[in-house]
This record gives sequence, structure tokens and C-alpha cells, in this order.
Amino acid sequence: MKSHRIDLTVLLQVVLLAVTPALFILTLDIEALIITRITLAIIWLIQMALLYRYLKRSENSLRQAVKIISSGDESHFLRNRHLSRVHEDVLDEINNAISVFRDLKIENEANLRFFQQVMQHVPAGVFVVNSDETIEFINSSAKDLFGSVNLRILKDLDSVKKGLTSWFRDIKGAHNVMDIDFPDRSYKISVSVRQIRVREETQTIYSFKDIKKEVDIRELETWHNMLRILSHEVVNSVSPITLSAMGMQRNIADLKGITPENDDYKRILSEIDTGLSAISERGKGLNEFVESVQRLTRIPEPSVGPISLRQLAGESVEIMKTNLRENNIRLEEDLADIKIYCDKRLISHVMINLVKNSIESFSSQTDKTIRISGKKTDAVIIIQVEDNGPGIPGNIRNQVFSPFFSTKRRGSGLGLSFSRQVMQLHKGNINVWSEPGKTIFTLTLPVNPDAGISGISVV
Repeated sequence: MKSHRIDLTVLLQVVLLAVTPALFILTLDIEALIITRITLAIIWLIQMALLYRYLKRSENSLRQAVKIISSGDESHFLRNRHLSRVHEDVLDEINNAISVFRDLKIENEANLRFFQQVMQHVPAGVFVVNSDETIEFINSSAKDLFGSVNLRILKDLDSVKKGLTSWFRDIKGAHNVMDIDFPDRSYKISVSVRQIRVREETQTIYSFKDIKKEVDIRELETWHNMLRILSHEVVNSVSPITLSAMGMQRNIADLKGITPENDDYKRILSEIDTGLSAISERGKGLNEFVESVQRLTRIPEPSVGPISLRQLAGESVEIMKTNLRENNIRLEEDLADIKIYCDKRLISHVMINLVKNSIESFSSQTDKTIRISGKKTDAVIIIQVEDNGPGIPGNIRNQVFSPFFSTKRRGSGLGLSFSRQVMQLHKGNINVWSEPGKTIFTLTLPVNPDAGISGISVV
């Protein structure tokens, strides 16, 4: 209703402004209408003044509204005192707009305080750096890690440790690790970096956490597993060698008093030959174990080149076909006709390891299937080796890539650790997903060999 009144008022004033001069012109030919002409002129001037006042007040109201909003003081509202009734609806709409801005501002400020409080209490360190390298935000965990240093700009990190500023400037992506040592404490921090655009400005978010404790625990577990495997292999190899050697010493002593024509002479020679064969066999096994450890620690840099995925998988499976046939295992393949860039020898070794693990995982079940699939996305190539075996128990799933960890009685625990290192050298990753009745190992390689992806995940 009010908006209609404003429209009619303005329309009436405009019509009067147009009609009044026309009537004034019509009265010019009649000399007796001089008072009428003067009245029309006054009316025209009054209408101009009223219209000007209306427009000026509207302009002032808008200016005041913009000033209130731009100043951030939305607690004030425009008042309709000393204004004509025609401005009431304009003032109401402007005040409503101010109220909306005020509510939005209060909500945004509440959200900001909420997220700041959340970020202050997360266990990971977080700080945000503007494009001019001023630190916009830093949470409590980051302050605790860096000590009591007042960090205002990125360069202040050099007061924590020399060269730390340059290191933070240069890092990109995720899983960047650095050691920070202090006289009374030391850290191994893993840092992830992400850039965002806020108000036409680029900001860099650094998130990091101290992983030293987790790494130390994992290293200790690895050492324990390594010593367990080493002691197991050495005892299993040395004990038979020692027993065989002692038996041969007794046999040699017995030979001294026996002539070659004696039947016991041939029997003793046969026992000596059997003992030497046992020593040779155990020595060969121990030598193979040492060579497997050397392979794990001396993986060469990949010689990357293009190869068909189907060819790579076919050559890898061909080596295992006899084993598959002997164990009555059905092999299924679903491989896209694509090329991948990798070291053929190393990736083939990884695929053989995964197929071998799948074969050895089967129990007495009758339906045994291994499925190898491969496809290409925009950024990565995904190769999966899936089996319908018993699955990997959840309590050991996180350990399968650790060196010397094995669930097999005679396993060295080096195959998956070797596979992990090979994938890392290819700037890719390996992960495992498992549930009862299904296990899937996934190899992920970058489409572009100069790019890379990182991370090892276990589900």
C-alpha cells in the first residue's frame, strides 16, 4: 500500500509539472488572466521544490543507509522523524536491509568465533599466511610446537630454527617431513600445504603434527620384527648345520677303524654325504634370505618407460600360472588397453608379489579366484589384485607393509615392504582393503611420470 502511495504521489507531481506550463502558455493570450498565470507559476515552482525535496530526502536516506552498512555499525536505524509520509515505506525497506546485514554480520562473526575455537583445540598445528607473508592465524598447537616465539610474519620461523622459513616457503602438497631439534625436546613434523583465495588474496594454510612418537614406535616394532625374523632364520639354519657337522665328525672318527671293504664304510659315507647336503641346503636358504634383505635395501632407481598394461600383467601372471593351476585357482582379468610409464622389471616384481600373497592366503576352500583389473582416470592409473580368500584381520592390517612382518610361518615379511618402496620410487602408492571373503590390493601410478601422488592407506 505504501509503495502505491509513493508511486501515485510522484506521478501526480510529474503530471502537475507537465500540465502547469501548458496551462500557463494557454493563458498568455488572455490579458485578464494575469493572476491565474501568477498562480500557475507559483504552483509550478512549488511542485518543483516538492519533487526536489522528495528526491533529496530519498538520496540522503540512501546515503545514510550506505554509511551505516559500510561503517559496520548496523545497530543504528534510519528514523522517519521530520520526513513526509511518502518516505515511510522507503525507510522501512532500508531499515529491513540494515537489519538483514546486521543479522548476517552477527551470524558470520559467530561462525568465525566457532571455527577459531575449534581450530584452537585441534591437536594438529595450523597457521595461515597471507600473500605478503604475514601470519593471519596460528592456533595453540602450533604455538606450543614452536615454543613461546611471537610469530607475526613467516620470517620469524628462523628464530625457531635457522632455515625453517625457507623450508616452509618451498614445500608443496602433503607428507612433507622435517626434524626440528631443541636442547630440551625434538620433533619430527609432517606438514601439508594448501592455498585458497580469500577476498582476492591468496592465503596459504599450513597444517602439521608431530609424528616422532608414532615413527619411533613403528621403528621399534620393525626392529623387534627384524630381530625375530633374523633369529628365527639363523637358528633354523645354524642348528641343522651344527647337528650335521657333529654327526659327520662322529662318522669320520668311525671311519678310521673301518676298511673300505666293510659294509659300514659305505653306510657312513652315505650319512656324511647326507649331512653335507643338509649343510648345503641350509646355507643356500640362509644366503637367499640375506639376498632378499639386500634387495629391500638396495632397490635401484626406476628406469621408466612406456609399456602396455595388458603386456605387463600378462608377463607377470605367466610366471605364476603353474602355481595357480596346481592350487586350482581361477584367474580373471579386466585390463584396459592403455599404456603406463614405469620400470617394467620392478612393477612386474610387485605384481608377482601380490599374486603370490593371494595364492598363499587361500585355505581349504574350493572356490578360489584371483582377479586382476586395471583402468585409467584423468590423473592416475589404477591396478588392482583381488582375491576371495579369508581376508586380513583388522588388528594386523596396518602392519602388512612393515618390513619383516609376516603372517606366514616361513615368510620373511619383505615382499609387501619391497612393493611399497617400489611404488614410492614411482611416485605412486599402494593400499589394501579387506573384509572376510575379499582382499583388494591397489597400485596407483601417475599418468604423467613427472607428476606424483603419495600416501599409503589401509582400510
